[in-house]
Amino acid sequence: MVATTGRYTFGPALQVGLPYGFSFEADLLYKRFAFGFASEPARLTAHRLEMPLLLRYAFHDSPLHPFIQVGLSLNRVIAVGGSTACAGTVGEFYCVQGKPAVQLRHRHTHGFVLGAGMDLGRGAVRFRPELRITEWVDRNFGTKDSILRSNVTQVELLLGLRF
Repeated sequence: MVATTGRYTFGPALQVGLPYGFSFEADLLYKRFAFGFASEPARLTAHRLEMPLLLRYAFHDSPLHPFIQVGLSLNRVIAVGGSTACAGTVGEFYCVQGKPAVQLRHRHTHGFVLGAGMDLGRGAVRFRPELRITEWVDRNFGTKDSILRSNVTQVELLLGLRF
């Protein structure tokens, strides 16, 4: 079995400033995953949206403008392509070339987010590198004993562009 995550995560973010260096941020992020067998060229592709809702605190005293954030993230698998639903199975299993590849266990779940980063640049365009850790309550794909399953701990290095 082979699983890959799309190289890029992208989507818009909305930030609302609050007093004392705090702000509220809501993102809508798109991610793509692929599942399949090493011996087969065909792959199942899953498309997922994530919506982190974050409380952010910025340290304005530093020239690097570091920030920390905490919040809740919701996700939803919006489509599964390149496969067929497996006949004769209980639950939502997807097959690639007639072989069961992965079970869609939960179409949506939620998790807790912790992140830190810096707000760099001046003027109209600013860069925001960020390390974000999400601990999901449950998996979207597979079960604990499955050969192929999604992780409950997600670690990402994100680069935001602010206009």
